[in-house]
Amino acid sequence: MEKVSYVRLPFRADKLIEKKEHPVCDIKLSISQNLFLILTTNLGESRFDDAFGNETWDWDFSLINNEAIWEEKVSRTVKQAILDYEKRLFDIEISIKITQEDLVDESRTRHRVKRKLEVNVKGKLEETRETYFYTQSLFLSPISYD
Repeated sequence: MEKVSYVRLPFRADKLIEKKEHPVCDIKLSISQNLFLILTTNLGESRFDDAFGNETWDWDFSLINNEAIWEEKVSRTVKQAILDYEKRLFDIEISIKITQEDLVDESRTRHRVKRKLEVNVKGKLEETRETYFYTQSLFLSPISYD
């Protein structure tokens, strides 16, 4: 079986212009990069495909009355986005957890409490049937990641 390489992000146009090889990665990192893009892109934000991304950021600043309902809603939209835009995975399971985190700046003078969205994806690679795991933490309102 021939080993396939995938383009490593961020895309380096300078390599293309200089006619040099672009950095590549394996399938697992490629899927992880795509999942990160799916998670951090709001619907309608991609100029090439309005359906790429997920609805989570539409609810970013909304009040959460029931965390379980909100987590289920986010899980559904993220899972659908992955089903639509990451065909290299199947048997996908998503778990979402919302926590609050006290963030302190380096001088320890400013405290902020932010909602943290912990996303765990489990699936199987279409090519090999191997189990694949992905974890990402995102801070909401406004979005950032660690």
